[in-house]
Amino acid sequence: MFHDDDGRFITPRVASRLAARAAKRDVSRKKRRNWVGGCSTLVLALFAALVIAAIAGWVMNIVALCNCDFKEPYRTEALRGIGIIVAPMGAVEGYMDLEDVEPTKP
Repeated sequence: MFHDDDGRFITPRVASRLAARAAKRDVSRKKRRNWVGGCSTLVLALFAALVIAAIAGWVMNIVALCNCDFKEPYRTEALRGIGIIVAPMGAVEGYMDLEDVEPTKP
């Protein structure tokens, strides 16, 4: 015979069931450690990295706009200016190397 934490005697069958429940509970706790608010910690880390990269790209777009020459043609300045207002576009433009191209004369 076995006894539980309260000192009561239990049969081997009940003891094995209690041990199985305790093991299952420990496994589910370990699984829950990797989940925060219904999302895996890996997913949260990837999302945080994406947000940080987007913010960095947007700031790089602002710096690139400040370094523009503001001479004709104004294509680069216009795109970078729109990218400041439309943040997702600016986040992508920050990583691009935009150059003004002189129009060809026929």
